[in-house]
Amino acid sequence: MKEAEGDIPDNQFRDAKATAIAYPKLPDGKDPKDLGNHVLIDHGNGEFSLMLHMKPGSVTVKVGDHVRGGQQIGSLGFSGDAIFPHLHYVLMEGPETGKSWGLPAYFDHFRRYTGTAVTDVHHDTVNSGDFVESDARCSN
Repeated sequence: MKEAEGDIPDNQFRDAKATAIAYPKLPDGKDPKDLGNHVLIDHGNGEFSLMLHMKPGSVTVKVGDHVRGGQQIGSLGFSGDAIFPHLHYVLMEGPETGKSWGLPAYFDHFRRYTGTAVTDVHHDTVNSGDFVESDARCSN
């Protein structure tokens, strides 16, 4: 584990219609890149996985931990520069957020939602803005 943060408060909607977001006031220097609660995994082959906007208190790993496929590392949240609760995932060619190039990331056995259409996907990439769902469960 290269980087882990888990104590940033979630954002809130200002009203029941969710038309505006209230961002928590953070101390100076806390979350300067607006990543929120996040985990950066070094895969050891020059690739890094970054997961952002996790729920406060849900990050279960710390810097130096070794993680394995299927291990839960946190829960979906609404922290950082997020306009709704979600998990933001990026596979990168380096560890520097905002500077490292993104790489295609492939996922297996998920559903892609496009408007009212639902497509079962065996193996494909997930693109920015895609809404997806999986029945996969983490093993602890």
